[in-house]
Amino acid sequence: MKKINFFLAVILMLILGFTIRQSKAYNSIGDWLKPQIEFKTEIYDFDKLDSASNASYYFHYKNTGKSKLQITDISTACGCTVVDWNPMTLGPGESDSLLITYDTHLMC
Repeated sequence: MKKINFFLAVILMLILGFTIRQSKAYNSIGDWLKPQIEFKTEIYDFDKLDSASNASYYFHYKNTGKSKLQITDISTACGCTVVDWNPMTLGPGESDSLLITYDTHLMC
């Protein structure tokens, strides 16, 4: 009987721990209604480039939240990286992409 009670206590603690972890993911009751952005790829390596060439890559993203997502500003850490994007509002479940171009002529 003690083994069964111990086993049930362990299961209860695991379930309770999971529930607490899930509730901490949202800071307030309405957080689950906020927009959330999810990128298909977060990092892309352009590998080696010739000094007189450019390279581009599309970063695809999706609004996985429950309300409209609007990106209002994008900045880069270097002037050699140019972002081309559409400043539109995405509804829940909608997708778009950012075109990132590395311009070797503008190297920092």
